Amino acid sequence: MKSRRKKNHVLLAVRLAVVLAVPVAILVPLGAAPARADAPVSQGFYDAQSSFYQAGITASDINNDGKDELLVGNQNGCLYCFNANAGLLWVYATGSPIQGTPACADVDGDGTREVWVGDMAGRMWGFDCRGRPLTQWGWPRQTISTGGISGIYSSPAVGDINGDNAVEIVVGTYGQRVYAWTYTGQMLPGWPFNNEDTVWSSPALADIDWDGVKEVVIGADSTGGPNWPYTPGGLLYVLDEDASVLPGFPKVTPEVTWSSPAVADIDGDGRYEIIVGTGHYYTAIGKLTTESHRVYAYNHDGSPVPGWPAAVAGSTFSSPSLGDVDGDGTREVVIGTIPVNGQGADSVTVIEPNGVVARQIGKLGGPTMGSAALGDVSSDGVVDIILGSGQRFRAWDGSGTPLWTLEMNNFVVSSPVVGDFDGDDSVEVAVATGDAPGGAFAGGGFYVYDCGPKAPAPGSQADSPLGWHMFRQTPDHHATILTGGEPPPPPPRLARTWYLAEGSTGPGIQTWVLVQNPNRMAVSVTLSFMTDRGLTGGPPSCSRRARARRSTCPTSSGATGESRRRSRRTGPW
Repeated sequence: MKSRRKKNHVLLAVRLAVVLAVPVAILVPLGAAPARADAPVSQGFYDAQSSFYQAGITASDINNDGKDELLVGNQNGCLYCFNANAGLLWVYATGSPIQGTPACADVDGDGTREVWVGDMAGRMWGFDCRGRPLTQWGWPRQTISTGGISGIYSSPAVGDINGDNAVEIVVGTYGQRVYAWTYTGQMLPGWPFNNEDTVWSSPALADIDWDGVKEVVIGADSTGGPNWPYTPGGLLYVLDEDASVLPGFPKVTPEVTWSSPAVADIDGDGRYEIIVGTGHYYTAIGKLTTESHRVYAYNHDGSPVPGWPAAVAGSTFSSPSLGDVDGDGTREVVIGTIPVNGQGADSVTVIEPNGVVARQIGKLGGPTMGSAALGDVSSDGVVDIILGSGQRFRAWDGSGTPLWTLEMNNFVVSSPVVGDFDGDDSVEVAVATGDAPGGAFAGGGFYVYDCGPKAPAPGSQADSPLGWHMFRQTPDHHATILTGGEPPPPPPRLARTWYLAEGSTGPGIQTWVLVQNPNRMAVSVTLSFMTDRGLTGGPPSCSRRARARRSTCPTSSGATGESRRRSRRTGPW
């Protein structure tokens, strides 16, 4: 929806400007307990001179050097890769702002991780660990534009959603679609899923129906109308491998679902529950009041979890983080809230598994739009809460007691990450700053802080001291805490495509491919090439009769230079 996107950016820019006009003194929580942890020490800073507005940071060892790299996008269109000292390792300019959070996974088994992120021009990018676009696999991919809108605000997830033992790339778009590609850029059958309205939410990947294969869990907008089966508001889908909707879904709510779902067993029944916030489009235009002040939880069959939804202090644009923040052996839900159109307040809210609000940390200044990182930054072994609000970067223990507050001199409208990035047995946090597009504060910075030594978790705690330590929890963005009782995957499906080792089809060199057919029926075989220009043609398709083998020389295709050969069959193998 073109008008929706414009109105939202106007709303956020105005809101930040109003905060700036308020005296700084009221941003300090009145009567707050004194911080009880040493303030973190600066470990590195990078001045991007451009805003990291709403950017999430991913920590992942993408180059297999034993240390985490830190990846984050910027309004200047650059994807940055930093080391643990905020030193720039590489940067790539996509040409359009990046507001999604990069996902990282080793998709081709070469020991290094590829990086995936969308931009606001609607292109889905893939990079190798050195920041080079994966053009040999056809990336970037342009997504559909609807009404002139095609941006990718959603953060991609990487995982096997069809049981073929290879990973797929899943993401939602402003162009009203949810996409699922193979890592080599081919669209899966049945995809993209058409939502008929914008998709801001980021997908989670989890085996919701307990069949051994992951489904796609994602929120979306709903305009309503005579040609749409759902009322205006928000939707929560669970999509199968062919983009069909699982029974019991979608769930329909009064407000849009811009929040991104998290998946875990929060009630101890051995099956997954789905937890998600809302958004604030209908609140911002005055059609709703407090309906966006909710956090929802659903069972695997779509029924509401008893005690939910939880009523909270403000709109839940933020996405839930799950962790045992009070060390009682159960995981709580942590989420930020914001006021919209005079309704609600900024807070960091902690919700018990039964839907009871345990505490709401308020008087933050705001906006509190990022998602909390959960990890031990006070060296007591218990998970703490780390999140920015307004121009301050903060940490609290699970009781809501402040641990430390850092003045950032720019807005922290982003999601931080916590971990031992450099393997020195000390915990670090990273955060990025920047105002909304058109806001009063120029520039933006990337910061890394040392929080002190790691500590072991007490025996009663449900999570490690570095649990849900970044947006979407893990670098591949599954946003799912495993139960340990998941069903095994189904037997491997017969592959239809094989990727052969690199060779040369240069002048004077012949490469032969031996194709065998041990079955009782003939098959058709197609050879094609993946060069630095992407997928190219190969020799004409040929037939292999039953129980036969034959060698093929593919150099007649005219491909030159280094290539990766792909063999595809039609029919059983």
